[in-house]
Amino acid sequence: MERNCLKARYKRCKIHFTQERMEIVFEIQYHENVVKKDIPRLPKKQKEIIKKIIEEKLQTSPEIFGKPLRRSLNGYRSLRCGDYRIIFRIEKTVVKIFVIQHRSIVYLNHQIVR
Repeated sequence: MERNCLKARYKRCKIHFTQERMEIVFEIQYHENVVKKDIPRLPKKQKEIIKKIIEEKLQTSPEIFGKPLRRSLNGYRSLRCGDYRIIFRIEKTVVKIFVIQHRSIVYLNHQIVR
């Protein structure tokens, strides 16, 4: 008898959640070296992929998609785009992109301009 009461109680107490999502759109700022050097060097196909990833992931929730970096790059984050990496930093509602390079060379130069 107790079981039937518990089942009945749970059936009556179903809760329906409505999910209203407050979405913050982050502003994207590129460092001048990214615009002058990194983007022109990218293959055409990679430019399109990277642009799409920046629009989808970095503008909506960069803290989820970006991997925090350590040691000398503490405070920066990295986002994978195939064999390329985007190094960026989040400052309030602004995402500042400092480097877009191939994964084999992006971490060699630790002097990222701040």
